[in-house]
Amino acid sequence: MLEPAGLQLLLDGQTEDGLCNWWLKKRQLMESEKSRGFDALVLLVSWELWKERNARIFRNEVRSLLTITNQIKEEGELWIQAGFSHLAAVWTFSQNVTVASLGDA
Repeated sequence: MLEPAGLQLLLDGQTEDGLCNWWLKKRQLMESEKSRGFDALVLLVSWELWKERNARIFRNEVRSLLTITNQIKEEGELWIQAGFSHLAAVWTFSQNVTVASLGDA
């Protein structure tokens, strides 16, 4: 989800400290006007993954990575339409994500 937003440089494989520490370290590298958008992107992805986790555990439903990624994109667009302008600062998705664009995910 970081690559289409132009934030792929934040992926350095250094997540052994956990998501919160990674998030706080990486947001310090952001321009101030984009840091709140980055926060929103991290929250959006986390929220959608949490919902997928619950669907798998409680309803035995499993969606593909492509479906989850497209759901994140759709939800993000709804957040922006609802007026969450900070997310728009890092939101550069112009079309649905394809399997090829997911790479080795």
